Amino acid sequence: MWNRFSRYALWMLMGAVLVGLSSCKKEGESYRFGVSYGNIVGSADSYHIVTDEGTNLYVVEGASATEVVDGQRVMANYSIVDRVETGYNIRLNFLYNILTKDPVFLSKITWDERREIGDDPLNVRSMSFGGKYLNVNIEVMRKNPEVAHFINAVVDEQRSDDQTVYLTLTHNAYGDEASIPVAQWVSFDLSTLVPAGQQQINVYVEWTNYQGEECQDSGVFTLPSASSDTSL
Repeated sequence: MWNRFSRYALWMLMGAVLVGLSSCKKEGESYRFGVSYGNIVGSADSYHIVTDEGTNLYVVEGASATEVVDGQRVMANYSIVDRVETGYNIRLNFLYNILTKDPVFLSKITWDERREIGDDPLNVRSMSFGGKYLNVNIEVMRKNPEVAHFINAVVDEQRSDDQTVYLTLTHNAYGDEASIPVAQWVSFDLSTLVPAGQQQINVYVEWTNYQGEECQDSGVFTLPSASSDTSL
């Protein structure tokens, strides 16, 4: 839980994430491109990506510039080569490791860890549910790339109940000067916040931006089904 953002990781990652797929012609063939959140299944020698929608992406062309680890959460930029029975064969253009964290319960951490949560501002560029995750594109202001910032989603246990959970996005800049905007993608695993026997829960997310404004977004989080959807 207590890992931090390091350096300028992902700050140049695709100025805008593609919502769907587009097509274009190249050398007489039709190519479809996509950008998806997902998780690695397998090892560097033999792996595929399961997207948040349950689609299997099999890498038959291209390679990852980052270490491939089973279970690692990633954002994949890819081109579809062809469809197969259980998913798609793809050409991997880029693969980015995504920081994955569990929400923080203040009642379950030490006083020292509470102080480390921080109260520095942050901006939210986009937010969405996918699979069992809340995916957030966060922007922080920083100057020193050697200073690792600390981001968390803290559960407001006093306001939350079996129907609704309140989360506060927190940031500790560790004194780094607010100079250059840097984007970071982080996924929070919300599956443990859904009470036993339920499939959904209302989620309110709050944060303070660099203008000093108290911001909020909300939605209904639904646990993913066990079945796999191989369509895009």
